[in-house]
Parts: sequence; C-alpha cells; structure tokens
Amino acid sequence: SSGINAEYGQMRPDAPPSRPCPGDENEKSLAECQLSGPEFEEHMRSLDLRFFTPTEIARIHGYPEWFTFPDHVTEKQRYRLLGNGLNVTVVKLLLRRLLGDVE
Repeated sequence: SSGINAEYGQMRPDAPPSRPCPGDENEKSLAECQLSGPEFEEHMRSLDLRFFTPTEIARIHGYPEWFTFPDHVTEKQRYRLLGNGLNVTVVKLLLRRLLGDVE
C-alpha cells in the first residue's frame, strides 16, 4: 500500500483541473510520462484527487436521487455493492443490441 489514498478524502474546490508531467515544458499528459515509484506517488499527490463517494457512484450507475443505503450498511460495503453492480440502462441497451429489438 502506497498511502496515497489517505489524502483523497476531501475535495479541494481551489485545486487546478490538471497539471502537466513534472518538469516537462511540453506539458505531456501523465499517460505519456514514464513516472514510477516515489516520483509517480508524488505526482499523484500533487493532483489533489479524491475518490467518488458511494452516492456519486450510485448516481453514475443510474440510481434515482431518492436512493439511499440502510444505515447499517458500512461505507466499505457500499463501495463493494456498487462496484459489483451494473447500470440497468446499459445492460438493457446491450441486450437489445445483442438480441435485436425484442419487446
């Protein structure tokens, strides 16, 4: 475990949208950089990233605004449940594409 995730807990509204590869005047993207180990971790920390919340993930999956988990479901369980879920609308469209437009 690298420990990077500990800093992702809060969103920083004043954070810039993105930063170029460290020390690169041509502003290559991170994917074009060949960073590894501590250099990669340092760059990732500088981006001020954060995890999506379970509520944000639920909305991305198409859950309605009124949806909430029961209070006894822990945050870790919520991430796990949502991570194992599928967007019903996407599945419906894929099945229609695979099976034809059967109603």
